Amino acid sequence: MGKNSKGDFAELTVMKRLIEKGYKVSQPFGDYTYDLVVEINKDLKKVQVKTARRRHDRDGMVVTDFARNKSKEFRYYTEEEVDFFAVYYPNNDSVYWFSFEESPKSGISRKVESLSKDKLSEKL
Repeated sequence: MGKNSKGDFAELTVMKRLIEKGYKVSQPFGDYTYDLVVEINKDLKKVQVKTARRRHDRDGMVVTDFARNKSKEFRYYTEEEVDFFAVYYPNNDSVYWFSFEESPKSGISRKVESLSKDKLSEKL
């Protein structure tokens, strides 16, 4: 699966899981710093979806970057751009949910077992 296909699949998976939990979900039209808009407690929240991967060279850690890489411009997201990160990990078909405030600026690098409390099903 190509890079765009992986991202599209992750977005669709996150949307499906949110809708199954009863949330209203929208996708913006055009180029935005977020992938989805989710209504949470009557507030619209911007969600950036990321796909995690397992790094065998890092003792099997699950990793993803919380950064943009558009037009060779690499930079981290800001609080004004994103409210939440939804991280899809295809190896166990799980979605993890992080608010901007609780997220490490650069992304996650953790053992999969330590992510159980961050599952979408546990947080929302």
